[in-house]
Amino acid sequence: MRQFSFAVVSTVLLSAASVSAQADTFLGIYAGADGIINTGESNHISADNKVVGSYYLTFDHPVPFLPNAKLRYTQLDQSNSNGNFLDAIGFYQVLDNIVKLNVGLGAKRVNDNSANIDKTIPAAYVSAGGKLPFTGLSAKAEVFVGKGIDADFTDYNAEIKYNFIENMAIDLGLKAGYRATQVNVDHSGTTSDIKVQGPYLGVEAHF
Repeated sequence: MRQFSFAVVSTVLLSAASVSAQADTFLGIYAGADGIINTGESNHISADNKVVGSYYLTFDHPVPFLPNAKLRYTQLDQSNSNGNFLDAIGFYQVLDNIVKLNVGLGAKRVNDNSANIDKTIPAAYVSAGGKLPFTGLSAKAEVFVGKGIDADFTDYNAEIKYNFIENMAIDLGLKAGYRATQVNVDHSGTTSDIKVQGPYLGVEAHF
């Protein structure tokens, strides 16, 4: 009887673990927030070492041929709604192990109320990263570049992260990095540039 009970309990525990693992495999959600110390100068938005907030959500899944998705919002001026960037990216995981490599396409929407700019620019996306096993440490770099009829941009960032919580329910980490974004717009015969660049600190949760 004890052997039978042990077998039943073992089966239940293994089944629960399998369901949990399959749930994480089916959909992984990454949510993060960064505070960028902006040292970039722009035509219409002065830097003055202001902290620029950037927030993102990433959705990973194993469904073949359907791209994963990332949304990122950057508020250019925290004191008002002077301007913002909104990035929408669809990407595929080329490698997904200790080393990760993602490639995809997307668009950056640029809104600058002070210069009356509202543009959507098509773009290409690449990210690469890796983990140092058993340490909680990882590193990642992202490249997002685009060009439209009268606008173009480059957007790079690189970071290191330390996960201080890692379990089956959630991974939670602190990160530090550097981001450099420059947008050039030919607006009514006048060239405008918007820059966000500087070091940042952030937090990321993986559900």
